Amino acid sequence: MTRFKIQHSLEGLALVDSYTRQKPLIIDFVRLERRLKSAGRRSELIAQAVRPRRGLKVMDCTAGLGTDALILAYLGCEVTLVERSRVMANLLDDAIKRASDHPIVSDAVARLDLICGEARLIINRQPRPDVAYLDPMFPLKSSGALVKGQMQVLQRFIGLDHDGADLLNAVLSTGVKRTILKRPPKGIQWQSPRAPDIVFSSRNTAFEVYLQ
Repeated sequence: MTRFKIQHSLEGLALVDSYTRQKPLIIDFVRLERRLKSAGRRSELIAQAVRPRRGLKVMDCTAGLGTDALILAYLGCEVTLVERSRVMANLLDDAIKRASDHPIVSDAVARLDLICGEARLIINRQPRPDVAYLDPMFPLKSSGALVKGQMQVLQRFIGLDHDGADLLNAVLSTGVKRTILKRPPKGIQWQSPRAPDIVFSSRNTAFEVYLQ
C-alpha cells in the first residue's frame, strides 16, 4: 500500500498521508489574503531580510508550500519558485491556478514563475536573480515540539534536506548579490561556509543574509 496519495478534491489538489488521520495537504494561497494585506517590513521578518521592491528578482530555491514566495510577490518581487519534488510542484501549480482569479491574491500569483527542478542547476542557467532564498528542511531536536498542520505532512513526505549546505555553497558561488538562508531557532543544523553578514531573528525564526 502506498502511504502517500494524490487526490482531486473540491478544495484543490491534495496530498494524502494514508497512515494518519491528518487532513490532506492542500496549498491554498487565498487563505493567506489577510496576512498579505498586513505584510510589510514591520510584520514580516523575511521582508526585512530580502528588502522587497517592485521588480526585484528573487529565486526561491526551496519552494515548499510557497508561502514566503507569495509574500514577496505581493510586495512587488518577481519570484521564481524552484521545487524539485514533482508532487509538490503540481500542488503549487494547482494553488497558483486557483488563486489567479482572486481579486487580492491574483496580482501576487501573476508574479510567480514555477520551475520543477534542481535549484543548483537552474540558478546557473537562468538569468541571475537579485536575491536567492533558501528555506531547507532542517531536523529538529528530539525534545523539540512537532511542527504543526500541513508542515507535518510536508516533512514526512519530503524528508530532510541533507544537501542544504551544498545548495548554499552552490548559490554563493554564483555571485548572487544577496542570499537569504532561513533557519529555525533551535535544532541540529549544519555549519554555513562562512558567517552571515546580517541576521534578522525572532523567537521562532532566523534569517541569515549573505552579501557578495
